[in-house]
Amino acid sequence: LAGFGGQSSIVVTISVKDSNDHSPVWAAKWSRQGPVAVPNGTTVGTILLKVDAVDLDSGENARIGYKLSSDSQVPFAVNFETGEVSLSAPLKAGDNEWSVAVWAVDAGRPLPRSTVLNLVFYRNGTKVPAKPKPVIGAEPVNKHEPVFEDFHGPVEIEEDVAIGT
Repeated sequence: LAGFGGQSSIVVTISVKDSNDHSPVWAAKWSRQGPVAVPNGTTVGTILLKVDAVDLDSGENARIGYKLSSDSQVPFAVNFETGEVSLSAPLKAGDNEWSVAVWAVDAGRPLPRSTVLNLVFYRNGTKVPAKPKPVIGAEPVNKHEPVFEDFHGPVEIEEDVAIGT
């Protein structure tokens, strides 16, 4: 067409996927959370509280799950989907205080992001432990520029290539 003085145009739609650049953020109330009393006689399966966080990403990158630190040897469990923290085993005699690290983990790809919340539980009727430090942390910010590995540009597309190729 160009040789004959004609013109051509095409509309191109480019969709940019979310890059999972945000870590989950705990609701503000958790920075003020004091120790949580566990009443005597609480049965296994009883829900003690529900944690919640949000993620500013979109799509799957914003979907959050909850888990306890893998090294936690505590009689508590957290529901991955709802954030409900419950008693998972009977309280042992003599154990009166437990520190629990709860993680909010997003479903981001290729690497999920996570943020920790430290909670303290204690047996009701015993000395109230000190308020946990408001340690609401996230993994360090990646300050490196993105790099395309094994990319040898430029990219050329033939004019008669099939749609969806």
